[in-house]
Order: sequence, then structure tokens, then C-alpha cells
Amino acid sequence: MIKVPVKEEGTHVLDDAGKSSDKEIDFVKVEVEASFPGGQVAWIRYLKK
Repeated sequence: MIKVPVKEEGTHVLDDAGKSSDKEIDFVKVEVEASFPGGQVAWIRYLKK
């Protein structure tokens, strides 16, 4: 269940959920290629076990 944020004085809880201004960045998408310790050779060896 998702609870709607409630504005309470002094808690710094947002009361305008889902609203964002153009000046604020709420989320920065970062894409990182998947990797396995030991590289691709170790990954293939692990899958063959």
C-alpha cells in the first residue's frame, strides 16, 4: 500500500507528491553494464557448473 506524504511542520516531508519543478532533479538515470568477478570467462565457467 502506498501512503501519501503528509506535510507536518518540522519533518521536511513533502506534501506535493509527484510534482517536480524544472530546477530540481529528482532522479538521475545511470546505466552500468553488467559484469561478473573474473570477467566473461569466469561467467561462462559459472554457467556451465
